[in-house]
Parts: sequence; C-alpha cells; structure tokens
Amino acid sequence: MKTAMSFFAILLCAGIANATKARNAALGNSFHLRGTQTVFTSPYHVYGLDNFVALESGLTTATSSNNGTEGSFIMNAGETGKLFMSLGHLDETTQPVRTFINAVGGSAFKPQQNAVQFIYSHKTDSATFGYGFYYSNFNNKAVGAEEKESSNGLRVGGSHGSFGWKLNLGLTNTAETTALKMKGGLYANLGLRYKVDSTNYAFDFTNWGVKVENVPAGTTAQEHDYQNIVLRAVNVTKVESNEYFVGAGLNQTNLKDKIADKKLTRLHMPVIMGFESKATDWLMLRGSITQSILVTNSKDERGYPAAAGSVATPANGTVDLEYAGEPNNTSVAVGAGLKFGKLTIDGTLKDLMSSSGGQKIDGSNLFALVGVVYNY
Repeated sequence: MKTAMSFFAILLCAGIANATKARNAALGNSFHLRGTQTVFTSPYHVYGLDNFVALESGLTTATSSNNGTEGSFIMNAGETGKLFMSLGHLDETTQPVRTFINAVGGSAFKPQQNAVQFIYSHKTDSATFGYGFYYSNFNNKAVGAEEKESSNGLRVGGSHGSFGWKLNLGLTNTAETTALKMKGGLYANLGLRYKVDSTNYAFDFTNWGVKVENVPAGTTAQEHDYQNIVLRAVNVTKVESNEYFVGAGLNQTNLKDKIADKKLTRLHMPVIMGFESKATDWLMLRGSITQSILVTNSKDERGYPAAAGSVATPANGTVDLEYAGEPNNTSVAVGAGLKFGKLTIDGTLKDLMSSSGGQKIDGSNLFALVGVVYNY
C-alpha cells in the first residue's frame, strides 16, 4: 500500500514554476499564468522563462484532438534573446476548427500531425517581443483511404511595462478524406493584456470560418463562421509562499451556418477561483473551480451539437430556439507538485465524474495530464 500511495503521489504532482498543461488545468487555465503552454498564444512570454526542457504525456492517436503528447525547450539566443521549439503541439489556431467541424458534420478529419513550432523572443530597453511560426503536413497515400492535412501560421506579441498584446494568425488549415475536404479560412486572435497592481485585465477577439466540400464534386456541404469576444479580470493575492485568485468575465459567441442561414448566439459570465499553496520546500498544492453564473443565455436556431467546441445545448439537453440557461458546467480541478532540484514532474486530476455518475481515475483524466520539466 505504501508503494502504491507513493506512486499515486508522484502522478498527482504539478509544475511549481512553469505553467504546463497539468498546472494550467489545476488552476482553471486562468489567463494570468505563464509557462511552457502560454508561450504558444503569447510569444513574448518566452523571454521571461528560465531555460527548460519539457515533456508532456497525452493521447496521441489518429483522432486525439486536445491531449496530444508533446515536447519543448527554451535556449539562449544571443545576449538579449531566447529561442523556443516545440514538437507535437496542437495549435489553438488550427485544432479547435477541426474539432468543431468533426462534431458538427460527423466527419473524421485528422488533427495536426507531427506539428513543429518555433518562437523567438527578445528584450529591448523598454519592451519584450516574441515572433512565432508553426507548420504541419501529412499525406497518407493508401489506395482507397487517402488522407491529407496541412497547417501553418504566424504569431507575434509584445509586452510594454504593464501592457501586453498578441496576434495569432492561422494562415492555412486544410484536411481531406476520400469523401470530404475541409478548408479553414483565416484564423485571427487579437488579445490585449493590462495589469494594475494585483489585478489583471484581458480582452480577446477571435474570428474564423470553415468550409467542407464534397470530393470529387466540389459542392459545398458545410460552411460556418465563428466570432468570439471575451472580457476578463482576475485579482491575484500573494501571502508569503501562498497565492489565491478570483476572477470573472463576459463571453459572447456568434456562430452562423451560412448554408442554412441560421445562427447561434451565446452570452455567459464565467467565474473562477483558485489557489496555490507551498506545503513544503518540495511540495506545492493547488486547485480551482470554474462556473458560469448570473448571465447564462443562449439562442440556437440551427441546433449545433454540444460537442462542437464552445457551443452547448440549453439546460434541458434539447434544442431550444429561445433563450435558456446554459447546462451545469461547474468544473473542479486539483493538483500537487513535487520538485527535485531542477526537475519538476507535473500532473492534475480534473472532472473526476464519470458518465454514470461515479468517481473515476483512468488514463483520460490522470495520465493525459502528466509532464516533466527540467530547468537548466
């Protein structure tokens, strides 16, 4: 039993310094975090991190969409610069579009295959900048079962004292099976950040479109436009080696089926509370809870499935053409961190409720959120 408990404790550990997938999940993916994952959306974060090598476990299969295995590292690049490289990361400008269209259209387009990313960040006298590029390409030429996918994009961002900004662009996002071809339009995410004392503010605007055509006829089978605006604020309080935070925001989504000329509008107010406490020199405990409150309205003229990314059915689980409250979306995550010198092992437990209502511990929520970070 003692051996089993020791093994379990190691699996539950989460990053103490770097915001890996595991630590992000334990802290509700709050936008104020910085680390191995936040550099993908805010490239200027690279310069503020110590050099590291990070390995993150996950589900790497033909259909995995959000928990892929990946690895990354940061190294010095001159006196005022740092270079970041990642293998296997599923990018925010590409994967959400494919996840959405697979859920809406019942298709099976592959996620990004063996993606690679590069980010360079440097500091000037008054600012910090970051520039990034990603790429993936895949072609299975099996007769009668050919599949393709390709993606590439650019990102840039900067920090000027208390003000930060980012622009992430998905330039190419295509995938193809023997029957269907997906074409993603320009993906654009503009984000602004501002910090006053212990309060962080954020604004994000995201816009993209996607079209699916029948092969080889070339006729359009699906076409959708997506727009999202998010305003958020989070207050972070630090007391000795402990930290807790509380935040709220407004999230507005507009989604339109251009063929059916029907749309979905959704407005909700997400709140978040979390903490991180240093139990000993080598042990950190953390957790968070997120939920939508007060403003939770949606109107769905088309009947988008709940699995389609941020789209959700009304509270009664059926399609409703009038405004209705969002379904129960309370989410709790807990984690712990073990640090051995320059080595940190990551892991988190999140949403332990199974479909039958019982508690569960399995590879979908435990082993998919484990990582190792070595600072050098």
